[in-house]
Amino acid sequence: MDFEFTMLTDPNGKPSATDKELYLQYFLDNPNSKFKIIVSKLSSHSELLRAYYFAEVVTKCKVGLNDLGYNLNKDQTHEFIKQYSPIMVEHIYFDGDMKSRIKSINEIDNKQFIQYIEDIKQFAIEHLDIMIKEPNTDI
Repeated sequence: MDFEFTMLTDPNGKPSATDKELYLQYFLDNPNSKFKIIVSKLSSHSELLRAYYFAEVVTKCKVGLNDLGYNLNKDQTHEFIKQYSPIMVEHIYFDGDMKSRIKSINEIDNKQFIQYIEDIKQFAIEHLDIMIKEPNTDI
């Protein structure tokens, strides 16, 4: 997928796009192009789970990847590690071709999010030689 944007709805169901100018510019920059628009309701993960993921999992992976010479910031690390979980990789057939797209964590439910975190912790052990502690432990 080349581009993704998020729309939010207010309590009355009226949609509002985040970064509206950015996605409008994308369409203007790509005239006469075909687009596939997918509408899906995003999950709202618990604040504690999200905090653990970004503070512990992403931060530790960032350190490990940067030790290997990647020089990534936290957002880049988050995007990079998503490819290492089967839950986050979606294969789509479009115009007879198979395309792969990396999902947003907002597209997965809590059970999948927990499995995704476990996948990334395994990736960290195997490829970065880093052990990511469990939530609320001192390991």
